[in-house]
Amino acid sequence: MKNTLFCIAIFTSIIIINSLSTLAINNISNSIQSSSIEYVSNPAQNLSTECSASSPKNLSLECSDSSAKNLSIEEFSNSAQRGCPPTDYSEIFTVCIDPGHQKVADSIPEPIAPNALCQKPRVSSGTSGIITKRPEHEINLEASLLLKDMLFDQGFNVILTREESDVNISNLERALISNQANSDITIRIHCDSHNDPSKTGATILIPAEANLHTKSIYEQSKNFAKHLECSLEASSIKVNSIIERTDMTGFNWSSVPVVILEMGFMSNAQEDQLLSSPSYQKKLMEAVVAAIKAYQEENSKSKNKSKSNNDFKTDLEENSKSNNNFKADPE
Repeated sequence: MKNTLFCIAIFTSIIIINSLSTLAINNISNSIQSSSIEYVSNPAQNLSTECSASSPKNLSLECSDSSAKNLSIEEFSNSAQRGCPPTDYSEIFTVCIDPGHQKVADSIPEPIAPNALCQKPRVSSGTSGIITKRPEHEINLEASLLLKDMLFDQGFNVILTREESDVNISNLERALISNQANSDITIRIHCDSHNDPSKTGATILIPAEANLHTKSIYEQSKNFAKHLECSLEASSIKVNSIIERTDMTGFNWSSVPVVILEMGFMSNAQEDQLLSSPSYQKKLMEAVVAAIKAYQEENSKSKNKSKSNNDFKTDLEENSKSNNNFKADPE
């Protein structure tokens, strides 16, 4: 009888111990899962996961500065929202391309310049072809994507304000994208229209020298515009003129050199059809690439010259200090 009671007691103890062990393991597992979910759901704590979840093409979300990549507006915005540190492009020439307009206009007003009372609609849908009936925003985007690929092949860093038509990005916001990227040059791609259907040729618009908002970027914008004019004319593309404008929101909010290239008149039957031609778009964009390369080379020489002058000035100062020390030496 005693042996039987002893066996029952041992068996009961084993059951209790097993139950307690199972309960403890379950609690630990639940605790770990809960902790893991809380960690992942907090982007501030899990920044590295958020910034590395994208594909290798999406440089902004990778938070990587290893090579030059193309950033779209969505990628740029997502990068800022995720708190990724800005990529350092200080050693890479950065071009921002703004394909003008978009599929649906946004007539909500925005300030035409910092602290300005005057306002303009955020963005319009642009003109359309008199023959092709194609909307301008499509032509602008086609040419811009072509330009992006050409520049990327040449080793430039390329930023686009949009890569599709169904977006809503104001002219002010487009300028800020380029500012945040610290672009070396911004080129805004557009097509023209006029009441006179005989009007043809490209036109280049630049910020006005007399405008306080754009005075600091006027000279560099004008220099690039001259390179662009020469390059287009060298490709047998008619250039009407370089025109200064004070009423462009995208100019007035820009802190980097910027121009608008009006590629041609969609109100002219022949030019309207040319602007939809892949070969003519390629011809135009090749001229733009040549202008950018010439502008980059000019800037590079200017920077080197400035550095050389600063080095020379430093040498003179050091020599002066040495001479002063010699003269101050007592007998």
